[in-house]
Amino acid sequence: MNSQPQSPAGGNVVSVTYEDGRTEQLTVRYFKLKDYQKAFELLGNEIAFMAFACNKTLNEFQALTPESYEAAQVMVSKINQETFYKWAERQKARNMEVLNELPLELLEKTLQKSAMVARPGYIPPPMA
Repeated sequence: MNSQPQSPAGGNVVSVTYEDGRTEQLTVRYFKLKDYQKAFELLGNEIAFMAFACNKTLNEFQALTPESYEAAQVMVSKINQETFYKWAERQKARNMEVLNELPLELLEKTLQKSAMVARPGYIPPPMA
């Protein structure tokens, strides 16, 4: 995988290969401030986050070879390290501060509810 540096505003280009043998010059974007919240929301799903960072659909991105995926991931981290990732660390710290201030009973109820929703076959109760 080769990368050709560009200006941060345009991102960087990485040569990638898909599982079917196709190759492409993939632009890995430098996040703009307006994209930070969306990117942060996707951090829990790395593949979806990477698809967003490379302007691809999830299905398109999942068709990359593992080696190409890793090359794109390294580039996303490299070009956004001093900007987006610093902002994301501050957001995580703020979120932890808020969680630490919540009453334990509320946290337990929220976690129990989340665990129920995460179960396969879970059907939420009807809205009143």
